[in-house]
Amino acid sequence: MVPLSAAAAAAEAKPSSGLDAALRALAKPKGLTVLDKTRCDWDATKGAAPELAEELQTHVRSADTFVEKQSFLARAQEAEDWAARGKPRPAD
Repeated sequence: MVPLSAAAAAAEAKPSSGLDAALRALAKPKGLTVLDKTRCDWDATKGAAPELAEELQTHVRSADTFVEKQSFLARAQEAEDWAARGKPRPAD
């Protein structure tokens, strides 16, 4: 064991301030969170039932779905705007 200096020994003996206690509480290792537990349970469920994993894979949505939907909505809004003006839409 390494001998403590007088200042270090005094610091250990003093009650900690609120900030020091808060920092120590934040530095403590965290347990398993609800999100982590749920993820582990879901992975175990999918691993136990391969047919479920296959079915889920067939129903996976494309990552571009949101972008495609937004593009469609923008084009539809533009078409409505041109129709409201009473003018034909210019060719692209």
